[in-house]
Amino acid sequence: MNLKKLMFLALIVYAILPGSSVLAQHNELSFQLTPHWLSSLKLDEASQIAQGKDQFAGLGGLSYAHFKNSGLGLRAGFNLGYFRPKLIVNRNPGNGLSDQLLGSVVMYNSLSLEPVYRFTWLRSEFEIFGGADLRYFHSIGYTSYGYHYQSTIPSEFSTFEIRVAPYQNKFQSNIYGGISYIKSINSKSRIGISLISNLGLSKPGGGQFTATANNGNTFQTNFKPVTDFTGIRIQYGYNVRKNEKPTEPSDGLIRQAIFLEALGSGGLFSLNYDRRLKSGNDGFGVRVGLGLGTTYEINEDEFKRRVSVPLMVNYIFGSGRNGLETGIGITPEYAVSKPRDDQRMNAWGNLNVLYRFQPIKKGFIMRIGWTPIIGRGGSLNPYFAGVSFGYSFAK
Repeated sequence: MNLKKLMFLALIVYAILPGSSVLAQHNELSFQLTPHWLSSLKLDEASQIAQGKDQFAGLGGLSYAHFKNSGLGLRAGFNLGYFRPKLIVNRNPGNGLSDQLLGSVVMYNSLSLEPVYRFTWLRSEFEIFGGADLRYFHSIGYTSYGYHYQSTIPSEFSTFEIRVAPYQNKFQSNIYGGISYIKSINSKSRIGISLISNLGLSKPGGGQFTATANNGNTFQTNFKPVTDFTGIRIQYGYNVRKNEKPTEPSDGLIRQAIFLEALGSGGLFSLNYDRRLKSGNDGFGVRVGLGLGTTYEINEDEFKRRVSVPLMVNYIFGSGRNGLETGIGITPEYAVSKPRDDQRMNAWGNLNVLYRFQPIKKGFIMRIGWTPIIGRGGSLNPYFAGVSFGYSFAK
């Protein structure tokens, strides 16, 4: 079933729903696995000598969703996935002999965002979702896989080679949609099984395939992986807040916070001030901080101290004590002691996806999550995280 048919089915189901809500307003933290059947890679030149083959791939991660009483919700996630290019090659197209060749395993991280509608129908609980993700493919160098078969037939291809080049397009986007059946385990936990279809909007990198016959003739073509897939998503969700009293403050005060962050967007340590732009814990906000960090200079065998100023714009999903914080910003940095390259000023970009615990009125605040860094030239360092502790108040 392709994406268009799946979305059309979702619209039909939506149209005949009785419109009943199945959940009170709540926030849901989930873990999901998505085994899927990936579409075959595309070759620039079609030939009986080599064809792409569908392949099994995997995707898994964490997500956080906020649901309204109406059943409408918004889910954001962080995922890790992999696939492996696969080719079917024919040594002699006329005799039907074929072999399967595998390229290198490709790993990627992704951020996803999907609107969700959860409802009851025929006494069962279902969910319709559709969204988009942005993938970052990890750097790989040139890799080459060679295969040689013993053969005395001059026209038969006996040597095959797959070369995978470094991925130039490290970022790649997709859209997807699906429908889920939800089964409650208890008042807090649910398991969902989804049929999901994904459509890639661009192709990440690629490689080259070469076949050489015993008589010296060669066949060569480039190939590109395709991220289209159909699969099953298995999801376990836990309601971190359910059936609470309304959490929207009625005092009209602006929520603010002061917190100390380890790692994250400000360097080694940073002291930060965060302010909401409207009353309540959710919605848009701004953050400014002062951080300290060090870098090690190998030639001088000493650490150089640096001062940073993280500047962020963020958005919090969830008006209660538990929320999902997403943000983007920049961190200018100044080297207190002169570095070896004489460049005192520097800056890097930041992305944030964090779990945030913040009281309704005042008290202890905690933040923990993924804080990747965007360096010079748009390079992304995904292996970065941060944790924060502080105090929240309203004024």
